[in-house]
Amino acid sequence: MKKVITYLCYFLKFLFLFILAGIGYLLYKHTLIEWFIPLLVATCIAAATLSLYKRWAWMTNTDSKPLNIICHLTVVGLMSYVLFLGSNFLFADTASTHIEQVVVKSKQVEVRKNTRRSGRHHTTTSSGTRRYYYLNISFENGKEKQLQVRQEVYNVTKTGSKKPLTMRQGCFGFPVIMKSPFKKSAE
Repeated sequence: MKKVITYLCYFLKFLFLFILAGIGYLLYKHTLIEWFIPLLVATCIAAATLSLYKRWAWMTNTDSKPLNIICHLTVVGLMSYVLFLGSNFLFADTASTHIEQVVVKSKQVEVRKNTRRSGRHHTTTSSGTRRYYYLNISFENGKEKQLQVRQEVYNVTKTGSKKPLTMRQGCFGFPVIMKSPFKKSAE
């Protein structure tokens, strides 16, 4: 029974890390920021608190210095990444809400092959393809961002057309996309 609880704890710890990474990715997609800035902030915070690596022995169940350092850098780095982007998003200035006209620079489709496992020995077989639709948009200040959209939105959007985006100035000065015309509103 103790072994099952131990494995369950490991599973929950890794699940927590994956959820943090997913939240960080979603926050990044709604923030107009260069990719390396939040990564640099998270790395600096993790490196500045590196002397606390010994406190991660409860998570790794070992006193191994390299393993505890890797655990510290990963967990504190992910938490710092999410806290940085999350506070920029959540504490965005409501007085700075404005509508910005963005230009659709280009459209692209990615076709990916889907596979599935079947049979007793988990052999992979092809289960068709899946298409992902992207719009590359350009803001008034010259920055560009790639947005994933549904097929219906992709089909009606023309290259060179202008679309309004509701934006706010984030807590740390990075613009945040609040409402997108590329997403279907709840009806």
